[in-house]
Amino acid sequence: MRTGVRWVLAILALIMVGILAFYAGRFARKAENGVAPDPPMEEKSPAWIAHSEIPGLKVDLPPGWELHADPSTGSIELLGDLDEQLVIWPLWIRGTLESSSASAVLQALAGILQPAAQWRAVETTPAPAVRLRGEAPGTTTIAAVTWAVSPAGTAAFTYAISAPNERFADCEPIVSRVLASARIGGASATLLAPPKFIRWQEPSQGAFGADVPRLWTVTGSIASGGRGYPRPGLEITSPNGTVRVNLGDAEMLGFIVPDPIFLGEGLVEGASYTAQDGETLKVRNYVPGAPFAEEFARSRLAAGCSQFELAESRSRPDLAREIERILKSRAGIVSTRVTAGEVAFTCESECALMTGSSFAVTVLTPSEAGGGVWHAPVAAGFLSSADKTAMAASVLDRAMRSVRYSDEWWAKREGMVGTTPDLLGRIHATIAQSIAGGYWTGRAPAHYPPRQPSVFSSLPVILDPATNRPVEVTGGCGYFWLDVNGRIAGTDVVAVPAVDFAALVHAP
Repeated sequence: MRTGVRWVLAILALIMVGILAFYAGRFARKAENGVAPDPPMEEKSPAWIAHSEIPGLKVDLPPGWELHADPSTGSIELLGDLDEQLVIWPLWIRGTLESSSASAVLQALAGILQPAAQWRAVETTPAPAVRLRGEAPGTTTIAAVTWAVSPAGTAAFTYAISAPNERFADCEPIVSRVLASARIGGASATLLAPPKFIRWQEPSQGAFGADVPRLWTVTGSIASGGRGYPRPGLEITSPNGTVRVNLGDAEMLGFIVPDPIFLGEGLVEGASYTAQDGETLKVRNYVPGAPFAEEFARSRLAAGCSQFELAESRSRPDLAREIERILKSRAGIVSTRVTAGEVAFTCESECALMTGSSFAVTVLTPSEAGGGVWHAPVAAGFLSSADKTAMAASVLDRAMRSVRYSDEWWAKREGMVGTTPDLLGRIHATIAQSIAGGYWTGRAPAHYPPRQPSVFSSLPVILDPATNRPVEVTGGCGYFWLDVNGRIAGTDVVAVPAVDFAALVHAP
């Protein structure tokens, strides 16, 4: 029995020697052939994640980090899984920023970002950057401002890095890599191919048609306005929503000027009145073309915008005379007052700068009592992103020139006072030819940052200690002062200067 056990053990030993010899020979052959032996297995660090969900920001983050944005201020907060916090706050400074004024800005904003911290003196650096070190119970914070100066103004970035004291040194390389990866730019350019036009017909009554871009969203309707003026409404919107064109408004009523008789009956401005032909009119004093164009721009074109601002408003007596001549060429329209006007404007919509143009013609038929009835037979315009004004103007021009009323629908109308489809077509063509392109032709809106949000309004005045002059700081969503490549708009200046972020965030 013992002899058998010895033989079994001997056989097992020979097997083990063979296995070892096999792997030793395999290793030797790899070395002879210049092939490295299989490396030992190592645990790999999880891959970082590229984030681009916030408009205007691209940044790489470690797994487990969270990304938050505040649209009201434009600030971005990055939260690590071990209580690290990083804030990036893009700013716009009107004028030039120097180390002294940058230090004043940093001290003011650091107090907002970390109100509990005790801050040391501002440190200057060889680069266009200044920084502060602050300490709160259990937490270390480094705050910094970097900037780039251009003829248009100064783009600045405030950074604040906070972490537990025992963790701060470990997070420095992580934070510096995050900052180096961050790319901040203005609203992304939206691609929109030149439109191909198709014929569209008003769906409910087949009353009128117009040429509209294929694949664009089109809605329209019409109401019979009496007094010879139908009330069409047409809205044309691009697939990405960056261009919208409006012709008329089917819900827009005609108006009647209050005379002494009306006032004696209590019919004041804002009241409704039913005329003898059944048309519902709103009691209102006459409004000339240019002010009415502004009303149409505010109430219809820019209804969803904020920060509406007129770029131009002008009367068009030349065009009014031509339209009056067309109207008086038809029997039944002899005594009228015609005014025309146009406005150009800008506004902000979902963090984007929008441009717009509006045109209106108002026609008053006076009464013997001193009042009269008036309408706006033409009110039209467009709203578009700042880089799509030429396309918007061309769509408006094509639509206005191509509006045609159905003979069948027109034949059913009653109570016409000299107005014909041909007459309205001539008016539309005359207007389109006269306003082609308008104010925005060959002109771009001035780049400006969004209005100063409340967080800046609540700050005390920031004074440059070197000049004792106030430093005007603005910010907000969209980063309008930057183009899509991160350069200061209208210049070749890169907004983020060449900064050694590893040195900037290091806490000695």
